[in-house]
Amino acid sequence: MGASNSHPWIQPVPNLLSGMRLALAGVFPFLVPWARPWTLLIGGVSDLLDGWIARRFHATSWIGGLLDAVADKAFVLSVLGTRVAEGDLEWPLAILLLSRDAAVLLAALYGSLTRRWHAFRHMPSRFFGKLTTALLFPLFLAWYALPQAAWLHDTLFWAAAGSSLLAAIDYGRLFVRGVRDLRRGIEPGSR
Repeated sequence: MGASNSHPWIQPVPNLLSGMRLALAGVFPFLVPWARPWTLLIGGVSDLLDGWIARRFHATSWIGGLLDAVADKAFVLSVLGTRVAEGDLEWPLAILLLSRDAAVLLAALYGSLTRRWHAFRHMPSRFFGKLTTALLFPLFLAWYALPQAAWLHDTLFWAAAGSSLLAAIDYGRLFVRGVRDLRRGIEPGSR
């Protein structure tokens, strides 16, 4: 008996965790300052748990992966938007942290305009994309839980920004290769 058959109640848990993170992203800008570090901690833990549970108990799905990615992006946008709105971060620096997301957005726009959404199903998570998310949560937590630790903020910021740029390049390369494959009649993800 597989892990997914022995625990059917666990199947919706990863999506519930992603949904909770999405809700936290929606309320983050309106939270009192002392609640923000706790919200970031909960959001980061939920991100780790939903992926681990999904893999461990074979509770993965394309929709679940999409919900997880949307929740991650919404959380990042919410925190960065809050920092910019409150004057704690200049928007060019926020855009630098969002370079990975800009590359993914361009691919999504292309998929939308060409009605080739199936190509997204074959766009896997990549090392630098995951690393960027893994660096952003500690950066956000440091901003709100350790506001005086400027050296830590700078170190985490530049690590996350560099990773985001590398992820954008990697996703851009995949996107260009995928478009070329489609033009040649090769199914995305088949090579």
